[in-house]
Amino acid sequence: MTDRTPEATLASVLVVNDRKNPVEVAVRIDKDGSTQYQETHRISGQDADDNATEIETDWMGDQVPYSITVKVVHATVTKTYTTSDAEEDVSDWGGNTCFDTAFTIEPSDIRVSIGASEDC
Repeated sequence: MTDRTPEATLASVLVVNDRKNPVEVAVRIDKDGSTQYQETHRISGQDADDNATEIETDWMGDQVPYSITVKVVHATVTKTYTTSDAEEDVSDWGGNTCFDTAFTIEPSDIRVSIGASEDC
């Protein structure tokens, strides 16, 4: 897909429902331009113990471009985050270039945050 090898490497994706009611979310993860994951998840409301879903697979961790799209089903709320976005958000990766991505479903938006991962 690109000649440049990204510095950042995707380790996992977490989707958290911060809404009161359950939601259905469609998650798509593209790796180097090819869809590797496309599933719909029902996630319980914010007060439930199961108000999140985590995606971590053996095909993650390669230094290639990733694109993660999370869409609330039956709504217009969609958010896409890429390895390029991660590289723009972090100026110094230090010795750790693996990142976890969290998508938080809010009442009218989806917030994205990233954090360092110990391994990919």
